Amino acid sequence: DGGPNLRGWRSDGAQVTVYEVPGSSETVANDISNTGAVVGAFVQSGATLGFFEEAGMVSVLTAPAAAVTYATGVNDWGQVVGQASADQSWAFLWDGTSYSTIEVPGAVSYGANDINNHSQVVGSYWNSGDQLRGYLYEDGHVTTIHVPWATHTIATGLNDHGHIVGTYLDEDGVATEFLYRKGRFSR
Repeated sequence: DGGPNLRGWRSDGAQVTVYEVPGSSETVANDISNTGAVVGAFVQSGATLGFFEEAGMVSVLTAPAAAVTYATGVNDWGQVVGQASADQSWAFLWDGTSYSTIEVPGAVSYGANDINNHSQVVGSYWNSGDQLRGYLYEDGHVTTIHVPWATHTIATGLNDHGHIVGTYLDEDGVATEFLYRKGRFSR
């Protein structure tokens, strides 16, 4: 097509490393662990697949029954979360050898955005009322994360203390960041 090829990258302050999954037309790096593992997605022959790279070795991630696999978060244990889709989307967790689906009750379509070193996962889902909500997945339980004054809430990241960050939309459609810590929202 003659257009530019997208590439992922990371920097340690002294040098920039460009990520290009061999044979891909596009590569996007989404997250990096404290151990240096990188996850993201790439396009190859028209298919979008996830990847996990550690110490120069790339693992291709293809969730079962998925037409698209997009890796978005990784922790220091090498656990990867993301979004897979076929007719609709769902969240997955890859533990280095196998995939599991993160079930979000009431979700029509959803994905996972980040995972911390306690295996807590945050993501977002569309409910049957066409509202976007964030969630926290922990030990098989899902807690909805929703800024009370917002029309939509997207949970994008969390740290090892369980503090959650994201974006919400107000009734005017204005996007604002939030921090959810110890049961309280702040802007």
